[in-house]
Amino acid sequence: MYFNGDVILATSDNTKLSSVLGVTGAVLIALSVLALFGSTSLAQTTSYVYYETEAGTIVYLNITTTGNYTGEFYAGETPMNISVMFPSGTTGTVEILVANITENQLLALGAGSPRGLSIQAMIDLKVDKNYTGEPPVVTLEFLVESSDIRAYYWTGTEWQEYPDQTIEATEGGYLLTVTITAGSIFDPPIILGSPAKIVGGILLPGTSTSIVSLVLMIAGIILVMMSLIVLKKPRLLAKIK
Repeated sequence: MYFNGDVILATSDNTKLSSVLGVTGAVLIALSVLALFGSTSLAQTTSYVYYETEAGTIVYLNITTTGNYTGEFYAGETPMNISVMFPSGTTGTVEILVANITENQLLALGAGSPRGLSIQAMIDLKVDKNYTGEPPVVTLEFLVESSDIRAYYWTGTEWQEYPDQTIEATEGGYLLTVTITAGSIFDPPIILGSPAKIVGGILLPGTSTSIVSLVLMIAGIILVMMSLIVLKKPRLLAKIK
């Protein structure tokens, strides 16, 4: 039965179709991850770091640079710039890990509940500096929707505004700038938000999700599943015959 000409032809055609669907699905899944972070410059080394939490896997974009650097990303749906500036005479390496995270992942990383804050974005950002000379300066710039939005960090007992930040009106919104001068590491995560407004006595914290990334991920998974179905179909036909 497996030597029937129609079945052999169908098997060949379906194998090709399965391969096309599988490859397309894998590409869409990869693009969904890249959509979380926007585009990066080709002047530095980048890679991905995966960290398992009880609330699921966090995928960090890992940037390592030995010189001045500027990159454009997205914190959820919030445009974000990261820049590194080495003072004259300073040598060394700056490593930055950045990831968009969910509220459950925020809690799994050891931060407290963000209740009471209207959230525009949640980010886990780690900055590691190894240098000789004056400390390299890392600057984070976020295009936010309100002049009330600030960057908050978890002190161990409460969410508190990061001390070295400014906000000013710009085209399309407000530019929130956070400066990391000392050789420091952010951990746990950062929240971009403002005190939540009370409506009818109920706190309504905001949320932020990358819709483009989610759509790409779902489409990719569907295509991969279809490729597996198509691949198995000739075997089922052969058994029926």
